[in-house]
Amino acid sequence: MNPNWAHLHMMVNHLPLFAALAAVLLLASGLIGKSAPLARAGLVACLLAGIGAWAGMFTGERAEDWVNDKPGVTEEVVEEHEEAAETTRYAAFPLGALALVALFWSKGPQRGLQLVLLLLALATLGLTAQAANLGGQIRHTEIRPGAPEPGS
Repeated sequence: MNPNWAHLHMMVNHLPLFAALAAVLLLASGLIGKSAPLARAGLVACLLAGIGAWAGMFTGERAEDWVNDKPGVTEEVVEEHEEAAETTRYAAFPLGALALVALFWSKGPQRGLQLVLLLLALATLGLTAQAANLGGQIRHTEIRPGAPEPGS
């Protein structure tokens, strides 16, 4: 295996999406069931979502040069993905930072903080899903809006 930045980006870009999904499920379960262990697991997932978003942005900036000259890749599609990823960081970075603080909280996170983290995790999940969809369109023209149906 000889990875380049585009390859590394493809390897890490799924982490924030699935970590945010896990965070939503774990934090919601922890809140509903008043379970400190589930809430703590949700905090770890939040931290992973924040770290994953940073890793995705870091590798994505460098991956852009690897895809710009590929057939079917347009600057417009790449820019849409990049803008969506940049918007995602406004939820994902605070999510990870707050989770880190909450993990070191002496008695564990309070319910109010858990609720704030749940809302940030939901925002991160939605924004990350949008960025992921736009990223997929860079090389998968079949998922672009207006793509022809098979056999057309």
